[in-house]
Amino acid sequence: MLGLAGDIPDGATAQGVVAAAEDRLMPPNRLSDMKHKPTKAADLVTRDIAGDTVIVPVRRGAVDINTLYVLNATAAFLWSQIDGTRTPDDLVELLLRHFQTDRLTAEADVNELLRWLRESGLTSVAPSRAQSP
Repeated sequence: MLGLAGDIPDGATAQGVVAAAEDRLMPPNRLSDMKHKPTKAADLVTRDIAGDTVIVPVRRGAVDINTLYVLNATAAFLWSQIDGTRTPDDLVELLLRHFQTDRLTAEADVNELLRWLRESGLTSVAPSRAQSP
């Protein structure tokens, strides 16, 4: 569903996101089983430009013009839902409600996107606080 093309090369310009090689994917439930809540990195600007969602890193107060991330519709939807309050399981449920897909595909897409975002430095994850009994 995410329309993956391959690894994003270092220093690449205006990359189509979400890119990851098949052999780097996590098993479908690996991230979904974790109760972390991804949050977006603070040094990013997200804009909708001509119908595309574009993520632009801002380094030391200046836009990093050497790195732009363009998200497809599915990735853009999930990106808009990442706010530090939702777990991967929550994102899977939202994806199932908004797109015609099966659970296995939704889990794989969420896992793949979250892994790529984390590896690209666009998000960070922290474990949820355990609730007191």
